[in-house]
Amino acid sequence: MSAYFKKIIDFFTKTLWYIDIRNIGEFKSLLIRITRLLYASAREFTKNDLNLRTMGLVYMTIFSLIPFLAVSFSVLKGFGVHNLLEPTLLNVLKPLGENGQQITNQIIEFVSNVDVRVLGGIGFGVLFYTVYSLVKRLEDSLNYIWKVKSGRSFMRRLSDYMSLTLIGPVLFFIAIGLTATASSNTLVQKILSVEPLGVIFVYISKILPLFIVFFIFTFTYKLFPNTKVKIKSAMLGAFIAVILWQAINLLFKEGILISTNTTVIYSSFAVILIFLLWLYSNYMILLIGAQISYCHQNINFLHITKDAFKLSSRMKEKLSLRIMQLISQNFYNSKENLTLESLTEILGLHQDDISESLNNLIDNKILTETNEEPTSYLPAKDLEMITVIDVLKSVRFNSVNEQFIENNYLTEPVVNDIMNKIDSSIDSAVKEMNFKDFVSKN
Repeated sequence: MSAYFKKIIDFFTKTLWYIDIRNIGEFKSLLIRITRLLYASAREFTKNDLNLRTMGLVYMTIFSLIPFLAVSFSVLKGFGVHNLLEPTLLNVLKPLGENGQQITNQIIEFVSNVDVRVLGGIGFGVLFYTVYSLVKRLEDSLNYIWKVKSGRSFMRRLSDYMSLTLIGPVLFFIAIGLTATASSNTLVQKILSVEPLGVIFVYISKILPLFIVFFIFTFTYKLFPNTKVKIKSAMLGAFIAVILWQAINLLFKEGILISTNTTVIYSSFAVILIFLLWLYSNYMILLIGAQISYCHQNINFLHITKDAFKLSSRMKEKLSLRIMQLISQNFYNSKENLTLESLTEILGLHQDDISESLNNLIDNKILTETNEEPTSYLPAKDLEMITVIDVLKSVRFNSVNEQFIENNYLTEPVVNDIMNKIDSSIDSAVKEMNFKDFVSKN
């Protein structure tokens, strides 16, 4: 049995990725690509532990939901469409049945009691900070999935989040609210009495919310990560997320996920519990879609796991030299600055290894990060001042405890002598080589 499972594991971790899909027919090629995507998504999902990220988002939502809706309500009031808030919430929470009505009434009551005008500067600041914290947590979660180490600058976040908080809800509530209230309009009712307009409207009213949710997911996957996300990958993740979102809402609506025992055991707290479970499910779906987007865009190198393609010390040195060569060449020839994503695409190696090399080069003042979004890399000083030895040392001496370990644990004189000879040999072989010479010869 163990041999059988080993074959299955070997297939997914090795064989699946080494199949040449160019000469096996379109159907088989599509099947293999889908299998690769599903396996890579499942593996990354497990590795990223999205469960904890989801719980963090739910936690922040508990604190920021009312402030967020209060700010949105004030903005909607300015546009004269604040009456759409309640029907929109009812429509969104429809899968929760009677509990959705109860939750909506409670939220509307809380929001109505918040008067933004009398909060003052400090009160409004606290109100906005809670909203800022939620959106930042979402951005951080998506950056984590996309393996982006640094987020947007504070000022960029502030402007983006302000736009999102003030404009986003208006568009969302108008789109959902009008869909929910249109059928009750007298003029609309008269028009719908003429067939086949009535049937067409019924189908549109069912499909339109899904398109709106699809647009929201696509927008989130495309713009929130602090990296370049291809629209095709964002749309694929959004498409899968919408299917899962619709499925989970149907399960809630039919009561499959809401046991009658829950109401009996938790009594009045059951509504809160059900709402939290619904929130958790939706956030999990959001992150699953983001994970699929990431895997789709990076499927060409996701098979290179750190275990299967572990770099030796020599290969790490070569990788750092190659990275430095690429960045220096673009800088020397006044070409576009390279990012982590573009380096990964060029080299085809695991992003973590490339990121580690970049960090070593930055720590040793060989490279510097730009303030661009996404972050790109430039030489930290003149190319004539950067030697091959500098780059090699960034790999060979990258431990902060290097001297301490050597002096206290690896002090054998014979070994020290051998290492010193090796270091001297390397120094003498390439000591005159700098990266201006390196790139000008290519």
